[in-house]
Amino acid sequence: MKRIFLILLIFAVAAPALACSKQSGAENTDVSSGNISTDAAADNSNAPDEAAEESPFKPIEADYEGHNFKVAGFDSYAGMWIAVSYSEAYAEEETGDPINDAIYRRNRTVEELYNIEISLFPLSYSDREGWAAILLRTIAAGDYAFDAGLVVGSSMPRMLTTPNALIELKSIPTLDLNNPWWDRSSVRELSIANRLYAVTGDISLYGAFGTIVVYINKYLVQEHGLEEPYQLVRDGNWTWNKLYDMCKAVAADLNGDGIINKNDRVGIMAESGSLLNSLRAGGLRLTTKDGGDLPVLAGNSERMSGAIDTVLGVLRDKDVNLSISDITGYGNPYFEFALPKFRDNEALFYYNQMTVGLNLREMEADFGILPAPKLDAGQKDYGSIASEAFLTYMCIPSTNPDPERAGAILEAMGYNSQRFITPAFYDVTVTHKLTRDEGSVEMLNIILSNRVYDLATIYGWGNIADIFGDIYNKNNNNVAAGFEKREPAINAAIEKTIEEALK
Repeated sequence: MKRIFLILLIFAVAAPALACSKQSGAENTDVSSGNISTDAAADNSNAPDEAAEESPFKPIEADYEGHNFKVAGFDSYAGMWIAVSYSEAYAEEETGDPINDAIYRRNRTVEELYNIEISLFPLSYSDREGWAAILLRTIAAGDYAFDAGLVVGSSMPRMLTTPNALIELKSIPTLDLNNPWWDRSSVRELSIANRLYAVTGDISLYGAFGTIVVYINKYLVQEHGLEEPYQLVRDGNWTWNKLYDMCKAVAADLNGDGIINKNDRVGIMAESGSLLNSLRAGGLRLTTKDGGDLPVLAGNSERMSGAIDTVLGVLRDKDVNLSISDITGYGNPYFEFALPKFRDNEALFYYNQMTVGLNLREMEADFGILPAPKLDAGQKDYGSIASEAFLTYMCIPSTNPDPERAGAILEAMGYNSQRFITPAFYDVTVTHKLTRDEGSVEMLNIILSNRVYDLATIYGWGNIADIFGDIYNKNNNNVAAGFEKREPAINAAIEKTIEEALK
């Protein structure tokens, strides 16, 4: 009787716990809205049927008879940045790492759904600039070397401007780019003449890792009695002027030599690309589109010049802030200098990619994640961008003999990336010393839901980004002269791209 009583007692206690666990799992993996709940959990291996039924994902009835679906993309890399240890396309086995295991589960789920095998056409992290040459060589030879690519942005100009290299994505009936696992801003902004050859979304883990954020040292915020940064964002008051005020409150000449340099405590650490990143996040465009969905150079404007003055005045104030681009004597100043400086409470802000976050997880002081500031309080939304050096775009080579099969598989990969990988990314990047930062989850929702794109940065027409790199490096707002010098080459490159798109 005692044994029976104990068994009944165990069931009485366990049943509600199991029910709660199942309910919690439903909340943790419900990402159909494109946002992640602040209750997202590390273990989302058993996403509930209810969530799948509510999703717009509708698999087709198909058996691909063991087809080896090869994805060209990042090979895992054992280097200084933890983030690049993942191949977003492939995981050989479960290891206990949340992101690795989410990639593994996504692939196994899709493999079972369509009776396929997913494999990697590996591309080296250290040779990102050479990806286009490798992939285009196989396409030019007519080789069916890979089914789809997750290609880094810095290689996309050659991929996109090589005639007949890629398949137009909107023409594939099994690929529905209106689904929430595709970044709808990229669908809208990256087309030319209503033709789209590359897109990004939840399938791109490096799109998330490459997204640029402002890291904030919470210890220094508290130590100096600064305003609560998350609340500034919520209230719409997170601006460059507000960031500047906070920087000036924290900067200090620690060694007493009368100047602020790399040996002192600074406000924000940035780099030469930070100026253009900030302008784009602030809603400024390098190109717009006409009624025919064709790109047009936006060029210089009074608003752009004023925005440059605002951002440049903050980032290049050498009495307060520090430019990593000016730091010498290191093999990689971002890893060897800037990361330790932020970690050691000698910088209030660090303006860099989410890639950095995994290397900060053991930082003793608490840190948070913020979107890029608004140019002014009148700016409607916070914008964010991802670095073309890490952001990957999904594309399909013209040598793929069955685009409809590829579309169906990529839809399944996109959906299951949203279902498994995106929650794991949130969990890993906002968990610090076993404590979850719910404010940073909220900030990440804002950041990843408001990414902006510009054809000029993906095509690199006339090296247009160099205008802003020169302004930053020289600390001189000569934007009018920069556009005057480069505008003919930029417009010629745009016209050439349009001609190729209309063929």
